Amino acid sequence: MVTYFRFVRFYADGTCITVLTTLEPREVVQQVSWTGVVGLRGTSDGVWRMSESGAVSVEVRGPRGYTFIEELQIKSTSRGKHNKLVWTGFCSVNQEDGERTVPALNVLKRLILGVEYEE
Repeated sequence: MVTYFRFVRFYADGTCITVLTTLEPREVVQQVSWTGVVGLRGTSDGVWRMSESGAVSVEVRGPRGYTFIEELQIKSTSRGKHNKLVWTGFCSVNQEDGERTVPALNVLKRLILGVEYEE
């Protein structure tokens, strides 16, 4: 079984960098800086927005004419306030014909992310 890790770096201007990789978090986090990504494959640039209720939408242009949209919700845990993103939705959109593909969410696991935000 192969485990993929998904990382998102949010910037105050509404842009973000996403990384999808099989590398362990300790190998990836130090390579994703505020100025970009150094030496990693599986990176994409995107945009994000957040509602007043803490719903976060991340839109990333993917390869071969697809756009990926991730829907997340900010939650709190016993470790702290607003420190967890729960994955509430995901879809891919074919940019040629607009067809949306939505995988079953039970395939996707909950994520606890170290969210970094530049002010």
